[in-house]
Amino acid sequence: MATRDRPEPLRRSLEALFAASGRPLQVVLVDNSADAATTRRVVADLPGVEVVHEPWPGLSPARNAGLPHLTGDVVVLVDDDVVITPGWLEELLSPFGDAAVGMVTGNVLPANLDLLDPQVFEDYGGLGRGPHRHTYDRAWLDASRGPAPTWEIGATANAAVRRDVLAGLGPFDEALGPGRPSGVGEDTEYFYRVLRAGWTIAYQPTAVVLHHHRADRAELLRQMRAYSTGHVAYHLQVAARHGDLRGLGRVAVRLPQHYARRFAGLTWGNDDYPRDVLATEVAGVLAGPGAWWRSRRALREAGRPVPD
Repeated sequence: MATRDRPEPLRRSLEALFAASGRPLQVVLVDNSADAATTRRVVADLPGVEVVHEPWPGLSPARNAGLPHLTGDVVVLVDDDVVITPGWLEELLSPFGDAAVGMVTGNVLPANLDLLDPQVFEDYGGLGRGPHRHTYDRAWLDASRGPAPTWEIGATANAAVRRDVLAGLGPFDEALGPGRPSGVGEDTEYFYRVLRAGWTIAYQPTAVVLHHHRADRAELLRQMRAYSTGHVAYHLQVAARHGDLRGLGRVAVRLPQHYARRFAGLTWGNDDYPRDVLATEVAGVLAGPGAWWRSRRALREAGRPVPD
């Protein structure tokens, strides 16, 4: 679990984790702020929580800093703004009974859907992927003429991965993800690598966590911009790193067409999606190429690895 300047949600998340797990856990908590003192105070009375400090900002660097401290055959990834539900861990781990499964994503349901802005985020697509089990493999990755929609697989706010997969594929891509100029995209890129390496990813809808969506408009708009920017950055990174150019057509043609249709629907009264949210998404898409380039440049300037 990575955290940055969110002591109250962090405490809530950890308390739910220990209450619901029913077993001893090794918990590695990576503080991604400038000073880890607050985080250390928050967890001082929680047994078995190891705090690692990674001041270089970004979810991917934070996770990469924490992974070497873990010893299990399976590494579980959760965010600091989710609440674990009873039985979650058993459900999340059960698909690993199939030796072909290298990674599992769980269901992420909204914890605060009584508020308007979390409802808007669910209209956008949310983080959950519905009530039905799915599996994804290399054939699925290769089948589409356009980019394989790895964003449909789930989110690493609730996921587990075999250590063998992590050892074979290397760290999370630090050019992508929250805390970097690119916005998000580190999980969809990792899903891409898992499938490309021949592993299967299972989506397990019964492994449920509750996510506290952004509760005010300004936070929601920042998140939506980051999602849109990260979506573009993901496609550019897949093209640059893996030579898979299928996403470039989506960035250059299909996304502009999509937003043109949405704005037309708003103009003619056929769409009730909030105009300010849609405009923010468009701004994020337009900013995507520059944000992706700045993310990579920042890694080079800091002497951190830049994936070829």
